[in-house]
Amino acid sequence: MRRPHRARPGLDQGRRAGARHENEIGGTTDVAAHTELTSRRTTKVVDGTSVTGWFTEDFTWAELQTLRARERLPAVRPANTAFDGPYEIPSLQQVIDLAKRSRPCDGDKVGIYPETKHPSYFDGIGLSREEPLVRTLQRNGYRDERHPVIVQSFEVGNLKQLDRMTDVRLVPPTSAWAPIPTRSDDPNCLCSCAHLRASKDRSGLPPGIPASLPTDRGEGGKKR
Repeated sequence: MRRPHRARPGLDQGRRAGARHENEIGGTTDVAAHTELTSRRTTKVVDGTSVTGWFTEDFTWAELQTLRARERLPAVRPANTAFDGPYEIPSLQQVIDLAKRSRPCDGDKVGIYPETKHPSYFDGIGLSREEPLVRTLQRNGYRDERHPVIVQSFEVGNLKQLDRMTDVRLVPPTSAWAPIPTRSDDPNCLCSCAHLRASKDRSGLPPGIPASLPTDRGEGGKKR
């Protein structure tokens, strides 16, 4: 059981990385119940799709901390709604701190698996995701493949840039999934591929992806 839904980095106005599934947080927090934030509801075009809601980049970190997490897909995971309400939005640093102080039964280290969401969109509004992510990883000792971290992204351009900045494991989502029909004309987006395959020959990936991906640095999971 997840509580509630998995965490992925989003940016606030100060470029602090927080953990939510999307930058639109109407479905993953109780922001709609905060009448003082009603005016923040807006419509934006994110990766070619018009989205209406509340967006992390329009809030300060202090404002985001007043919100509480909710299950994103209650119809799919109804049991998770039991955890709606008590939990704040964690920062990426808090997720790392939790991983570092946790140990499974076998005593191994607990890893982290952040996914960058909409990096081209954030670049376009002056909130680049790569630099703060890499700084946070390096500050916490995550520097190469020996360390328990895998970074996933749907965008080839994002992976290529990260590949120049860090030696941690980087992966596209390569297990069987149906390509998203948006941004089909964007060569930097993995969604432009007709098919993405989990095969080790990388034949389902677009040209230009770093040579080390995904065969020897990890393999992304199925899109959900």
